[in-house]
Amino acid sequence: KPAKILKVQASVGGRVEELLVKENQLVSKDQLLLTLNNDTQKRQLELSRLQHKVNENNVVDRERQLKLANVQIKVNENNVKDRKKQFKLAEIQIQVSLNNVKDLEANLKDIQRRLKDEETLFEQGSSTRSQLDVLQLQYSRGEIALKNTELGLERSRQEISRAKINVDNTILNLERSREDMNGSKLGVVNAQLAVERSKHDVALREDALEDTLIKAKIAGIITAKSFE
Repeated sequence: KPAKILKVQASVGGRVEELLVKENQLVSKDQLLLTLNNDTQKRQLELSRLQHKVNENNVVDRERQLKLANVQIKVNENNVKDRKKQFKLAEIQIQVSLNNVKDLEANLKDIQRRLKDEETLFEQGSSTRSQLDVLQLQYSRGEIALKNTELGLERSRQEISRAKINVDNTILNLERSREDMNGSKLGVVNAQLAVERSKHDVALREDALEDTLIKAKIAGIITAKSFE
């Protein structure tokens, strides 16, 4: 009489494909007793393994995107520095142009005063026409130089406006690239979680496939068969 009787049962349903033992046969622990049809489990396992491989590739892609996002941040940070330098140079250029305008205005006023004095002297006969013409030429040249400098000042103001816009735009680009990096970090984490889930799914599918192989849990003698 057996000291212990153990009923070996299938944990999944299916058609019996092969019965490997007979009654009164001695079997060892983990010896295969019968197999169930496992085509569905095999297909599911293959799909799970394929999905796991896809998820692993997704992790690699997300990590690559994260590296690119880090590089883009560095580029945008350098762009911000460059644009700020350009803005400072534009400010300096405006100050130079302003000083030039002031100097030319003062010089033009001085020439204008001298020209009036020279006109008075010329009318009195104390000066020559050539001296008067020289001062008039200087005054005309001074007016032209002042206008050109004022035009340059206006261009400098336009340049500083563009430089300010460029600074603002590069700062916005930097903020967007930082947001992209945060999104890439989240993408890496999600991809890693997907790998863990698919790995767990593969393990479940492997267990399900293993459940179609009915094995003896203890060593002993086959006393009865429930299937033929």
